[in-house]
Amino acid sequence: PHTVQDAIENILCLCSNQHDQFDYYSFYIDPENLKIIGLNDFKNKKLNISPRHKIDKDFLNYHKKEYMKNYSVKE
Repeated sequence: PHTVQDAIENILCLCSNQHDQFDYYSFYIDPENLKIIGLNDFKNKKLNISPRHKIDKDFLNYHKKEYMKNYSVKE
């Protein structure tokens, strides 16, 4: 279960496979540069965001922290 609220600033449009992978913390999106980390086919790629859609970095930070816990990665 996720403890993050549903909010428009926390919406990402992903294909169903990557949505599942994201939910299970198989990869994360770096909040500072929007690079996709941990997804093999997307190495060195960044998330494309519409200028009208404002993603709250706090949500990306939360997801990154959970990824780090699951994979015992230290920053």
